[in-house]
Parts: sequence; C-alpha cells; structure tokens
Amino acid sequence: MTTSVSDKWPLSRSLSASNRDQTIVKVYPSGTYGPQKKTYEDAGVPPGKRPDMAPDVPPQEYDTQPAQDDSKYDDTDKGTKNVDDNIGANGCICVPYYQCDDGNIITDGSGIIDPRKIKPPEQEIPLESNYKPPFCGTFHVCCKDPESSTTKPYVHKCGIRNPSGINKRILAPDVTGESDFGEWPWMAAILKVENGANLFQCGGVLIDHLHALTAAHCVSQFSHNSEYKLVVRLGEWDTQKTSEFLHHEDYKVENIVIHKAFRNGSLWNDVAILRLESEVQFKPHIDSVCLPSIQENFDSMQCVTTGWGKSAYRGSYSNILKEVKVPVLNHYECQTALTQTRLGPRFRLHDSFICAGGEQGVDSCKGDGGGPLVSSKKTYKS
Repeated sequence: MTTSVSDKWPLSRSLSASNRDQTIVKVYPSGTYGPQKKTYEDAGVPPGKRPDMAPDVPPQEYDTQPAQDDSKYDDTDKGTKNVDDNIGANGCICVPYYQCDDGNIITDGSGIIDPRKIKPPEQEIPLESNYKPPFCGTFHVCCKDPESSTTKPYVHKCGIRNPSGINKRILAPDVTGESDFGEWPWMAAILKVENGANLFQCGGVLIDHLHALTAAHCVSQFSHNSEYKLVVRLGEWDTQKTSEFLHHEDYKVENIVIHKAFRNGSLWNDVAILRLESEVQFKPHIDSVCLPSIQENFDSMQCVTTGWGKSAYRGSYSNILKEVKVPVLNHYECQTALTQTRLGPRFRLHDSFICAGGEQGVDSCKGDGGGPLVSSKKTYKS
C-alpha cells in the first residue's frame, strides 16, 4: 500500500473590495486588438529568415567543413510549407511561422539552424490564411505542440493548483506577483454584458460544475430584474491576448443568490452564489476550488489571493492574473489593528469577516473584490 501526497487548495473565503467597470478587450468581435507588429525585426524573425538579408553568421566558421551536396537541402523554409490553418480547434499555440513544420512545432532546430541555407524562399507563406481562431497575429501561425499529442483525458479534482502553469511555452513576464498560465484554474472573472461588450466587475471563484462564488456587493445590483446580464469567464489569464494555449470560456448567469443577511453598508455576510445556465466542462485550466468545512480554522495560515485589480490609485487593471501571499490574522488581532485606523476605538469586527494581510507593501488590489482567498492543505490517500 502506497501513500501519495497532493496539495489541495480550499477556499478560505471570498474577499471584499470595491469594483469598477473595466473592458476586457479580448471579447470584442472585431479582431483588432491594437497595432500589429509589421516588421521582421519586431516579429522576431532571425536575419537568416528575412528575404532581404543573409544569415548573421560568420561564413569562415563553416568554410573548413567538408563540401556537401546542395541537392540534399530544401530551399523552402520548413515554416512555409504544409501548415494546416484549421488545427486551432485541435489544440495549438501561436508560434513564429518558421518554427512550424507540417503543422507541428519544430523542437530539434531542423530547418532553422542551417548555416548553408541562405537563399530565402521564393514565396513566403500567406499568413493571412492563418488568421482563423485563435488569432495569432502577423508572422505567426497556429501550430501543434508535439509534446502535448499524447495528453491523457483530464480527470477532475477540486483544488489542484498548477504551480508552474500548464504549458512551459507560455510564461508570465518576469514581473513579481504575476501568475503562470493555468496556475489557478478556479479563478473567475465576473463580467457585465453591455451594448455587446463585456465589462469587468470583480473576481469570483468556481466551486463546482454549476456554481461560482463572489462578493455580494459586486452583483447585488443585478439580482432583481436588471437590464444587464452577467457572464462568468473561466480559464482567463491575460485579458488582452487571444493566443493562449487553451482558451477561456464564458458562461451566462442564470440566477443570483445573495446571502440573506448581507448588509451593503457594512458589508456583513458579503457573499453571493451565481448559478450558471450550463454545466462547466472541467479542463486543465478550468476546475473548481475545494470548500472548507465549517470547523476549519485558518488563523496564522499563509494564504494566496488572486485577481486583475489595480496596483495603484487611479492606475490601470492588470492584464495578467496576479497573486499575492498574505497571512491570516485571528479575529482579536484584526479588530485591535482596525481600531487604530479611522474606524475608531469603538469599532467591532463582525463575525462574518476573516482578516488577511497586514504586511507592509503587500495587499490585494482595488478590483480584486469577490476573488478567492485560498490556502494549501495536505491530503493523504491510500
């Protein structure tokens, strides 16, 4: 009998913060997402792959090699032939066109690292033919990753974080606090549909295949015959790009259930459940968080909160999902600290609150309201 250990992430609670409208650019159907990079240099095409330049390689380094039969070399770039522009539906990622051969990403450098092949192709690949979903942009094509061709069917399990993301080719910029693609699969964005556009309202968290949890203050205005509809977006990571390895999914909200003891002024019991119109199909980048039992105590535990909130007053929302570690304070410590603020010495912290943070320079951001506060928990199975 063997024992395995896995990290599971139960939800500590849904955070509260003020919300602002923010347009998620990706949802616009026009297909224009800002200026495109048109030059070979901007597109990252090596000199040897540009029609007007020879490879930037000193020829003397190769002159001492035995002569080879040039007929063995195909003058056509590997990235310019037999690229299936319909494979996006089968799971592909956007790469520079010269890294794609027969619809598969070149992983051994063949056709790319070749000092003898300086003649450019007579005709470059018509990249416009590859502007099918997912939109890859200029000089890029949608190409299969051979490493993912044997992927096993996904098995659902709540609370499983992907600490290094789910695709090593899609990396977050080297910016402190930014998550990796698919790292927090339960993270949700609550959007308001207005005039054909989706406007960001706040964060949320998927708790099962049909329900998401968020802050009541964020959605209470939509709970009674609102002219606007809500959408729960799952699998989102970078709100301003469409070339992610696995795509986000939008689910219409069928019903909004506000906590019966919610008080908007004081934010007591600031919790709401969103029932979705259709069931969520779990995937590596879309899954649910585990809910804690009512007996669990999180005092002094290290937790993580995630969101696309603003990092500065009057700043802009983050494009990439951010994460921050915060410690949980016990009720007495939190109340004592808050009485030293403008709340005053007579302030009493309601039992529906849980406090996290308090460290200098470390906090969730404006717009992170409704997002999850999660902690790691070891589980053992025989």
